[in-house]
Amino acid sequence: GSAKSSIRLHGYAAVDIPLSGFGTNGFEGQKAIDAVSAFLRLGGRLLDTAVLYGNHDAIRTALAASRVPREEVFIIGKIPPGDMGFAEATASISRMVEELGTHADLLLIHWPANFDPKADVPACARAPHGSWKSCRASTWRA
Repeated sequence: GSAKSSIRLHGYAAVDIPLSGFGTNGFEGQKAIDAVSAFLRLGGRLLDTAVLYGNHDAIRTALAASRVPREEVFIIGKIPPGDMGFAEATASISRMVEELGTHADLLLIHWPANFDPKADVPACARAPHGSWKSCRASTWRA
């Protein structure tokens, strides 16, 4: 028999996630366009990207040039820790959609706490009233 190439997302009718995909970290500009284009041409249909990768415009270009119907491509996007909180995540998602020229099918919090000890802590996580737990919750509500 044939190998299964995707799984059905539980609780969501007709939402299938490909089992293998292409992580776009480290690919920017023409290198990202070429790599994503080759992946799509070879039949790949899951793209993993993040605000921190700075390659949404290149992914947009590759998707448009591929002529693969958008509903056949599953895009995972990630919101960085600095954009956690309801207003911040909402703005980050809007920028992502604008840069990609389409929605992300699945959004994740990229590192659900600061991975850079020198980075500012998001407003929603700052004392005296904030916490990482409430920060993650407000981000998910966005």
